[in-house]
This record gives sequence, C-alpha cells and structure tokens, in this order.
Amino acid sequence: MTTKSPVRLRVSRIFQLNPDSILGLIMFGVVLGMQEPSDSPMAKAIISFVGVFALWMGHVFAHTMAGNNVTSDHRVSLRTSLRQSLRTSWPMFAWTAPSLAVLLIVPIFGATDEQSTDAGLITMMCSLFVIGGLIFAARRRSIPWRIAAGLATSLVGVVIVVVEILVRGLH
Repeated sequence: MTTKSPVRLRVSRIFQLNPDSILGLIMFGVVLGMQEPSDSPMAKAIISFVGVFALWMGHVFAHTMAGNNVTSDHRVSLRTSLRQSLRTSWPMFAWTAPSLAVLLIVPIFGATDEQSTDAGLITMMCSLFVIGGLIFAARRRSIPWRIAAGLATSLVGVVIVVVEILVRGLH
C-alpha cells in the first residue's frame, strides 16, 4: 500500500501552511521574548528578524544538502534542490510579518516598549491559532475541531517559547 505525499496547503501565494510556518513563529517568539524589556521596538524587530533569518538559512542549507536532493535516482541537482528549499521555506518569514508589523506599529499609538513586545507576542499566538485552524479546515474537520486545533497550536507554541526562555535564563 502506498501513501500519498502531503499536499502543500496555501492560504495565498505567500502564506502557505507547512511546518516552517509554525517553526518561524516559534523562533520569532523565543527571540522576541529573550530581549531586554527596555530595548526599543525597532531593535526588537531587527533582532527577532535576524534570529528567524539565521534559522531560515540553516533550514535552507540542510534541506538543500540532505533533504530535497535525496531521491531514488540520485539525479536532483543542488540548484533544483536549493530552489525547492527556498520555495518551501518562505512561510517561515511570511507568518512572522504580522507580528513584526504589530511590534513596530503599536508604539505609534502610544504603547510602551513592553506593551509593544506583548502585542507582538499576542499576534504571534494568534497567528499560530490561525495556522492550526486552517490546517484542520483543509482536513475538512468541523468548526469545533478547527478551534481546538488552533488553541492547541497556540498553546504548544507558547509552551515552547516559555521553556526556551526559562532554560536560557538559567545560565
């Protein structure tokens, strides 16, 4: 019996639903949560973006070298593999864009640096909720299942961010 390979789920050309979407948001949350509360929202946005960028570079490299070019006929070129890696890893950035935008925009309305950080993290959690719900919508699950999947995705993301922050704070 053969199993079908997963279908790439898209919300739009930019916002795809894949593991990189969730991974990018969690990395964003960890990097944002680790920064000093007194840092400016712009500094936090730049550092968080660079953190996600570093993860993305490692991800693209790993998939280019070992992920996409390992086939039964061993004939996939590195260029083709790189192109595939770039195409599938793009959501790592796309899904962090709303959190970055909120982080940078809320100070315009008088929010403090800490409130900006909180708003960015809340937007990250909401994005995780949306991803979980959309994935279960694509699986044709009922609305309660979609809500449960969204809540579970947000909760697991928050737990991972909190654990990372606690572990890094221990030393």
